[in-house]
Amino acid sequence: KSLPLQTKRAHTCIQNPPFGTRLKGADVIFVKAAIASVTCAVYSLHKTSTRDFILANANNWGAKGGAAVLAELVFDIPKLYDFHTKQSADIRVDLIRFDVDGTSPSVHHPLPPPASSQRGNQSRDHKGRGGRGGHRGHIRNGRSKKK
Repeated sequence: KSLPLQTKRAHTCIQNPPFGTRLKGADVIFVKAAIASVTCAVYSLHKTSTRDFILANANNWGAKGGAAVLAELVFDIPKLYDFHTKQSADIRVDLIRFDVDGTSPSVHHPLPPPASSQRGNQSRDHKGRGGRGGHRGHIRNGRSKKK
């Protein structure tokens, strides 16, 4: 499985690939294609639960300098598709930087592994909240804080 892209045509890629929940490995296909298409770095969003797998395999996928988590966020995903079974779900997501050329200066402080005691993916009803959902939270000192 691969995406037909021209190699090394851009400096940096910023992407929000599918999380690979419905089609296992879909996120990896996007990461590999992005790494192949840039000369410097890929910034990509992934479920926090896949952090260890993503970081352990970054070099194998072509990121010569590996990968690091820049921020942990919470996405409030509303029910958008028929296959969504919950009205809304909070999904913990990592912003990961893949160092493609291996020479980029370290401008980040990797986050520790996610704490197992932290709240996992939970659903809740957002009726009357006044909004469509989407990303909630902001980044402070490399970590996401709920508003």
